[in-house]
Amino acid sequence: CLLFCFSSTSKPVVWPVARPVALPVWSVFCRADEWVLKGISGYIYGLYLKKTFGVNQYRHWIKEELDKMVEYELKMGGVLLHPTFGGGKDKDNPTPHLHFSIKHPHTLSWKYYKMFQCKAHLVMRLIENRISMEFMLQVFNKLLSLASTASSQKYQSHMWSQMLVSTHSFLKSISNVSGKDIGPLIKQWVDQSAVVKFFGSFAFNRKRNVLELEIRQDYTSSGTQKYVGPIKVTVQELDGSFNHTLQIEENSLKHDIPCHSKSRRNKKKKIPLMNGEEVDMDLSAMDADSPLLWIRIDPDMSILRKVEFEQADFMWQYQLRYRTLHLLLLLTGRCMDLFLHVFLSTNSETPLFCEIANSMMSTWTGPPAMKSLFTRMFCCKSCPNIVKTNTFISFQSYFLQKTMPVAMAQLRDIQNLCPKDVLNFILDLIKYNDNRKNKFSDNYYRAELIDALTNSLTPAISISNEVRTVDNLNGDVRLILEEITRSLNMEKLLPSYRNTITVR
Repeated sequence: CLLFCFSSTSKPVVWPVARPVALPVWSVFCRADEWVLKGISGYIYGLYLKKTFGVNQYRHWIKEELDKMVEYELKMGGVLLHPTFGGGKDKDNPTPHLHFSIKHPHTLSWKYYKMFQCKAHLVMRLIENRISMEFMLQVFNKLLSLASTASSQKYQSHMWSQMLVSTHSFLKSISNVSGKDIGPLIKQWVDQSAVVKFFGSFAFNRKRNVLELEIRQDYTSSGTQKYVGPIKVTVQELDGSFNHTLQIEENSLKHDIPCHSKSRRNKKKKIPLMNGEEVDMDLSAMDADSPLLWIRIDPDMSILRKVEFEQADFMWQYQLRYRTLHLLLLLTGRCMDLFLHVFLSTNSETPLFCEIANSMMSTWTGPPAMKSLFTRMFCCKSCPNIVKTNTFISFQSYFLQKTMPVAMAQLRDIQNLCPKDVLNFILDLIKYNDNRKNKFSDNYYRAELIDALTNSLTPAISISNEVRTVDNLNGDVRLILEEITRSLNMEKLLPSYRNTITVR
């Protein structure tokens, strides 16, 4: 049996499947309406992702897409989904910050086009949040039904216009099906470029038992705009998690949120979380006079925004320990000392484990932290340098076992070299790898170990007129070269699936 990682199979397979669902019958009315089809195909991909891989993986994907799009707009300027052109000419150049024209798809930057697709499906998700998924699917079915009927009319050419999707027809269908006006949403996110940038801080008023929240905006920098409308804030208190909807006005900065709990740190009682689970918490780190455990702004990502929120370190730590949705872990990467606890938690998702391992290669100060963790999880207790016989029964452990050596090999000492014991440890993993009793193939695992060897190398300064031979190679480089050569020779005798080792 073969084991593939999620990233190598999900999007390459699912995305091409989602696109033909929207594209075989429909076509865009004009260049400015292309965002509708791109948004529909991306939205359908998201639905399939949620159903097949779960809500956590779907939210992870949405967070990644939102972060990429926001980073691009803040750095390069806004992405305009529905540019308006009049008389065959640009309308006063709707995107003066760009060095290319967006009127024709052939002149677009490839990076801009990718962010265009990304923003299109994110806006479709905002529309779904406004009108509900049920109405959203009814709109798609109505448009698809009209287009299918028109495509079957061979001699009534006046019906063929139903196969062309425009922004106007899409919005008209939404209005007819849901009865809701989404004009302000379209005006802000489709007819305009740029995103919203929030800065937040808070103070707890003990006398009034009120959370005094301050939310500021930066709408003067490149790629930003002012937001006026509702925003959701989730407050985790001792008595449970509570959602509040605040209204962002023109000049309003401060908002008072009444707290439902009283400070009772010394009372032993389980804390109810958002998912309905009740857990025992060590409250010694929190403020004795405050019932607040953590605060989240726009947790559902219902605004195209970037949020920078200031709260105490213990609040980030509580989120890391007790939030089951792994999205929070990606938001709180500065709490590096708690990642060991996250690694050993059985509630977290496999892609998160791998992401944490790769993101921490520059923060682990030694090999002991990552190496001791790997030894504890995958090596023999009597002989820590010998890895256990492969089983791969737990897919979560399998992906961890693959990823951690690759990340470990990127550790560097003060001389910018991979520590000697890390290299020897990776060589031992290859030497003692035993897959005889495993029903799954270990070809991808062995390929990752080869990648780990290459990651351990540091580019050296070349000396002119230097003759390079095997004899004058560094001892560590020679060991790596010998191991890679041995793996290539074994690949000739016992080929792996699609020669995975050779390809690496």
